[in-house]
Amino acid sequence: MTLPAADLPRIATRGRPSKEEAALLRKRIIDAALTTFRQHGYAGASIDGVARAAGVSRTTVYALYCDKPTLFAETIDAKIVISDLSRWVAFDDRDPEIVLRETLIALNRTYYRQPNFEVLRLCIAEADRFPELFEQVCTLLGTALVGLTAYLERLHAAGRLTIHDPGRAAILFNMLALGSLKPFLISGERLSPDDRGGHLDLALHLMLHGCLGPPPAPAAPTE
Repeated sequence: MTLPAADLPRIATRGRPSKEEAALLRKRIIDAALTTFRQHGYAGASIDGVARAAGVSRTTVYALYCDKPTLFAETIDAKIVISDLSRWVAFDDRDPEIVLRETLIALNRTYYRQPNFEVLRLCIAEADRFPELFEQVCTLLGTALVGLTAYLERLHAAGRLTIHDPGRAAILFNMLALGSLKPFLISGERLSPDDRGGHLDLALHLMLHGCLGPPPAPAAPTE
């Protein structure tokens, strides 16, 4: 799909482009590349197709991205947006069920938010072709778990976490959140709010009953 002319940012056609114009040009190409890779897959996409969708020449695309693998990697890197969950969740002293439910909701929103949803779909579909890129994305996803890991460390110190490695527990929790969505990331189908809620409830149940123990019994009063 070629972007309508009215939607294309104006780029100077003579002389060296300004930094702002160069940034707009890169954004136009990256936006077109994401659409093209999403619609046709990596194997079915071409530099010519991206150029047509962006409304530029193939020479312009090649001047910025030397080949299709480079353009694919740059598209993934430019489009995925991940931040620490501490921006959205208060990892405080409330009931762990409340905190972990909020964490699951934040993770779910992170994965479903555009363009993350499309980028993750592409990464999963092309993991065999781009294993290092897939590993980089997984590492980036790990940055979202910094606040959660610190919270689970406090639960472990309080005797509530039955898994002795809080970092692994955070990864497990993240996998529960992402795992329920993986088939839909591959197929592109979107869950209804009720179905999403059902998956979140199941993931929370597994975490609460598999990794968390009851609060320690209060110490007996001394006489």
